[in-house]
Amino acid sequence: HTRSDAMAVDTEPEEPQLYDLKGIVVHSGQFSFGHYYSFARDPISGKWLKLDDDQVSEFDLADMEGECFGGVQTTVNKWTNCVYKTEKSASAYMLFYCKQRSAPPPEPATP
Repeated sequence: HTRSDAMAVDTEPEEPQLYDLKGIVVHSGQFSFGHYYSFARDPISGKWLKLDDDQVSEFDLADMEGECFGGVQTTVNKWTNCVYKTEKSASAYMLFYCKQRSAPPPEPATP
């Protein structure tokens, strides 16, 4: 078979592959030092948890961007009212996904 023959035989569109985010490892710090902590979705309750050394707490997924995507943060010194912009030191390092199960194929029609 040539490549064009193989492509012509496979005419049914492939079902899209869908994945669910199950966990995130975050690195906070610099290249040469830092700290790792994780977020994981509890498979029973469906709640997200923050796992940081011996501390485990529930985590609101709405706060994920601020926790995992680096960028610039703005802080205000409460005594001087000065505004400071600094680089965030925490960024997602590794993501864990599980492939969603696809529906079973339909039963063949009987004549």
